[in-house]
Amino acid sequence: MDIPRLDAWSLHCFAVLVRESNVTRAGAALDLSQPAASAILARLRDTFQDPILVKSSSGMVPTPKAIEIAARAERLLEEMRELLRPAEPAFDPSRFSGAVSFAAADVVRLLVLPRIMQALQREAPGLSIDTHHADRIRIHEKLERADVDLGLGPQVVSTGRLHYREIWCDEPAVLTRAGTAAARAQLDPAGFAALGHIRVVPSRPSYFDEVLDKELAAAGLRRRLAMSERSFLMLPSLIEATELVAVVPQRFARYACERHGLEMFAPPLPIGTISLGLYWHERTHREPLFRWLRWRIAELAGATGTAAPSA
Repeated sequence: MDIPRLDAWSLHCFAVLVRESNVTRAGAALDLSQPAASAILARLRDTFQDPILVKSSSGMVPTPKAIEIAARAERLLEEMRELLRPAEPAFDPSRFSGAVSFAAADVVRLLVLPRIMQALQREAPGLSIDTHHADRIRIHEKLERADVDLGLGPQVVSTGRLHYREIWCDEPAVLTRAGTAAARAQLDPAGFAALGHIRVVPSRPSYFDEVLDKELAAAGLRRRLAMSERSFLMLPSLIEATELVAVVPQRFARYACERHGLEMFAPPLPIGTISLGLYWHERTHREPLFRWLRWRIAELAGATGTAAPSA
């Protein structure tokens, strides 16, 4: 690979192209003409040996590799900006008074908000948190409209001036009633599909549910759906009382197993992983309060590399 071509400008262009998923809009954001933006896209495609943006029924969409590279590019660019950022007075959360609004899916709120609130009550007692429910589509809408200040949820392709920082990467797990995990872990895909499944559908099927159905369909299988439920929070009680199973993020599965008569096992076919993290809009990107808050949340939620509140 021609390493000298990967300068800060190239990384910035890459991130903007993926974020906008439209060459014309990306050109406008970069203050470039459409032909110039197309030329940059062509050069980046050659550098990374990836199409980056491909046509779909709804327009251009980034490839999975492009999404991953763009997220890493954003982190590198923020580190570069931090090197050039002039010194400023340290933010003192104990003296702040005001409100911040969060939007997050129920499973994310369940796993991270208690620990966050415990710390904030001690470190920023004047900070009030207003929580909103949002699935992986509505988080973006609320941020774009400035209805909320910070989103917590799965990573998806976004448009507009949004930033993303991964908190953790999670694998799928199958929740089942206690005493059945060992036997069910030996099932092949057909036997697994024949179990009674609960599908989580806040407004559309959850990420793992979507991928599972696609993988089963590719194998010529279709699972037996016994129930659709809007909230992850109901799953432990439903599974504890029945023979049903549900595919959920592994962190939530561990949480449910610790508090209910449940066990978990790995699905018998590959479903991949899911990235969960923080979203925010450009309008709050450099605000001292939000820089500190994003760093503190990432640290509390278990992200690595959280040495300083710079993102």
